[in-house]
Amino acid sequence: MTLKPSACYGGSAINHALGAFFANVVCLPIAFKLAVRAGEEKLNQSLVLDGIVGIADGQNPRVIEGVLKNYLAASKRGSAEEE
Repeated sequence: MTLKPSACYGGSAINHALGAFFANVVCLPIAFKLAVRAGEEKLNQSLVLDGIVGIADGQNPRVIEGVLKNYLAASKRGSAEEE
């Protein structure tokens, strides 16, 4: 019993379509979320590093506070200055 070549291609097309669907519906959104979170984590680490370097250099705490406030969004900076 031999298989026709056309019978083998049918499964291949379905597998290709399912693979493309899975990649676009599942993998790409996960990759996007991971990229966003990686950027947020990098920003947080640089904020901590700037604070530690400022303390190690013996900078005035008000100067360090001003440097670290630059990491806040402009909308949040206004409310933080009122405190």
